[in-house]
Amino acid sequence: MKEIIGNILTPNTDESLMVVVCHQVNCKGVMGSGLARQVKERFPHVYRMYTGKCSRANNGPANLGDVQRCDCTKEAGCHIANIFGQYEYGRTRRHTDYIAVATALRRLGQECKAVAKHSNITPVIRIPYQMSSGLAGGDWSIIRSIIKTELVEEGLQVEIWRLK
Repeated sequence: MKEIIGNILTPNTDESLMVVVCHQVNCKGVMGSGLARQVKERFPHVYRMYTGKCSRANNGPANLGDVQRCDCTKEAGCHIANIFGQYEYGRTRRHTDYIAVATALRRLGQECKAVAKHSNITPVIRIPYQMSSGLAGGDWSIIRSIIKTELVEEGLQVEIWRLK
């Protein structure tokens, strides 16, 4: 894992890379704060895809563990991966579901490896520092361990992005 200081939404200009920017989302169709809110404002089509997926599942836990990869290559040279790692949202308790995060990251890793196998494109997975740990209440050391197991140990290039 490589740590980078900067804005995770910095556009990718290297066409030999498939950059995937991850962020955790809830199953309720709400992107109200943090990186999710930035994604919603900068990439409205990602928000529409996300709310569509949530409404099809009747805002139920059916989406837990899913990953929704949205193409933003025209706007920013990357994909956005909505990691369905929590059912609800709020500030009162831990909402992060570690099994759901692990499942979603495993699925993302499999998708990225399939792309790499059939092209000359190298996947690079960007993950925000302390993903799943802020408002969602998860433990960053547990999330880092999940990232290592599901992505790094599978041979995928992972970058942890931290704002200054």
